[in-house]
Amino acid sequence: MPAVPHPRPHTPPFPPIKGVERGRDGSAITNVAPGKGGVERDPQAIHAHTFPGAANNELLQNSLTLKTSALREGSCILVTVSLQR
Repeated sequence: MPAVPHPRPHTPPFPPIKGVERGRDGSAITNVAPGKGGVERDPQAIHAHTFPGAANNELLQNSLTLKTSALREGSCILVTVSLQR
């Protein structure tokens, strides 16, 4: 049976973050596995893994728009919550 392509191939929502990966001492990493078969590389060719993620409050606060509304109908309260990226 031939392979069927996925109807929506994965495309990352954000462009890749490129920078220089830094060691604990702040120096540029040129080999991700020294002494274990790693090879020396140009530090600009090693992608940094310093993604902002949950550590960036501004990013989190601007990630979603939250809208709410409430309506009282007799003894009930109807709440509508809308989230938008």
